[in-house]
Amino acid sequence: MRTGLFSNCDPSGGALSAAAGFAESAELIQHAESLGFDEAWVGEQPLNQGEAAPAHFSMLSQLAARTTRIRLGSLALASPWRNPIAVANDVARLDLLCGGRLDFAFGKSRSFPVQRKLCKHSGALPAATGARTLESLTFVQRLLSEERVTFAGQFHNADRVRLEQRPIQTPIPTYVASSELNFLRFAAQHECGVIAEPLFALNDLAEVMRLFRELSPGQGGGLVAMRFFHIGATHDQAVEEAAHMLAPRFERALAKAAPAQQVWMPWFQLGRLIADSLIGTVEDIRAKIYDIERRVAPTSVILAPVSRDFAKRKADLALFAREIRPAMEVAA
Repeated sequence: MRTGLFSNCDPSGGALSAAAGFAESAELIQHAESLGFDEAWVGEQPLNQGEAAPAHFSMLSQLAARTTRIRLGSLALASPWRNPIAVANDVARLDLLCGGRLDFAFGKSRSFPVQRKLCKHSGALPAATGARTLESLTFVQRLLSEERVTFAGQFHNADRVRLEQRPIQTPIPTYVASSELNFLRFAAQHECGVIAEPLFALNDLAEVMRLFRELSPGQGGGLVAMRFFHIGATHDQAVEEAAHMLAPRFERALAKAAPAQQVWMPWFQLGRLIADSLIGTVEDIRAKIYDIERRVAPTSVILAPVSRDFAKRKADLALFAREIRPAMEVAA
């Protein structure tokens, strides 16, 4: 099982400037690489009214120059309001810049008010974001793998388009960030993997992966499972600290999601979230990883540190590399 890190541009809750937030994220990813982690994922997902999506392609370009071995992942491209030709060009350039170390994920954006506003500004209809996302992904995959592409879709058309540069990897590892059946079927048919963000309930993820593996027996991509991560001296201390740090962002996400996400509201609970996360003592986290392996068999487990203290995040990653990952390797 591979291990990795998920890092936002500013995990301090807005306490840092954009430049300082990026500097911390870049240093943390370099630190993860030095510790032997396999992957580093950077996300884009606007959550606050009036907030633009982070320019994570720019951040990944910088990380490509600052790292040498760790794979770099672009998480959940907000495809309904992105031009697929521009996305394919960016992905191809990034793969060149990092020497063929790029992974990327596409996802249908959640129905938060700000996402609906972005759809409106880009000309994308919120009701069609699922179909538009899958069509965009089809178009992007063809652009990345074919010399010239003629495409006639419901939302996009092109006549003999070619990219400015060709990527090193063919194909570039691609993941779908959705549990909807049409997305899982697409992933199975196109040899994509599945990526699960930290909020996703393990019970639901187990059922999603059972269905996905039935759709793609013996082929297709694997599962990248992201989990919130925090180590404490005792179980109670770790849970108390993590709950304190997760509660504000959890409540903001809950308030924004509630009007449109009634289907998954029953499991959207802070206690459930902490129980499904890698939060606890070293021994607790070892046991949780074994449980995750048994239930969903991920190809990668990605840590999303919850602490706002930079030194604590670095120390937790080092402790994981020293005390937890060797036990995972022995078990494998």
